[in-house]
Amino acid sequence: MSAIPPNAAILHAEDTASGEPRVIIPGSRPTQVFAGSQFAVQRLLLPAGESTEGRMKFHTLGMNWGEARSVDYVINGHRSQVHIPPRSGSFFPAGCTVAARWSHDSDVTLVSIDTCLTSDLRQAVFEPIPVFHSPAIDRLVRIMSAELAREDIGFDVALGALADLALIEVLRLQARLNQKSSRLERLTPRQVKQLQDFIHGSLNTQISLTELAKLVNLSVSHFARAFRASIGVPPARYIRQQRLEQARQLLISGEQSIQELASRYGFASASHFAELFRIHFGMSPREYRRRGKS
Repeated sequence: MSAIPPNAAILHAEDTASGEPRVIIPGSRPTQVFAGSQFAVQRLLLPAGESTEGRMKFHTLGMNWGEARSVDYVINGHRSQVHIPPRSGSFFPAGCTVAARWSHDSDVTLVSIDTCLTSDLRQAVFEPIPVFHSPAIDRLVRIMSAELAREDIGFDVALGALADLALIEVLRLQARLNQKSSRLERLTPRQVKQLQDFIHGSLNTQISLTELAKLVNLSVSHFARAFRASIGVPPARYIRQQRLEQARQLLISGEQSIQELASRYGFASASHFAELFRIHFGMSPREYRRRGKS
């Protein structure tokens, strides 16, 4: 990925002298512009190789109408390169820090919204979406461009309503993407059973995350996220809970000492085992054994 130069042009996501919520990209050639008190719609031609950076003061939605283009992004400090096909776009919420460099001449429509025009959405949490394809958002922005070109009676009111609807569609898109990501990071029922059977049969031995991840053919980081999403707790805590549960059963049915149980299940010491047991079951191992045998 080519680096974004330190002298990149600044994206001024701030009010102009007239107080309009426009995004200004030096070097761009505006072909259509409308700016209201709370939103702006701009059709811009962006020259290839230009760069821009800045902190977004407004929710900003961009749609690509030209050829597919590659964009180098640094979003809130995280670098990525995305491919944006025609009729696809990007979304950056207010407060987001963005640096971008695009590889080809670009024909884009930017919709900038100062605050949600619907009061119920003002508390909504928006997240950056570097690239998306949404027929609903595509249709709304196309209608905005048509309204902008005609400037017919009430077009400014129509643009405001369409901008509001576009934000609603961004929220819906965001929810679908998060839901899809959550599904992708969950274990299948078969994987859950496979892991539980292995863990329950290995509680008195060392169990590593690497070993468990390999069992279900996942990387360690992906496995840790998927396990927590599926079971509700991290792998290490789940293993500890199962060891404490098995030790609890042996306190009643077996004759092993508390020290022996602590050693068998890999606790650092009898006192450490007793402390965790009390947290988990509300009483010490000694008290639990005495009550169980009384």
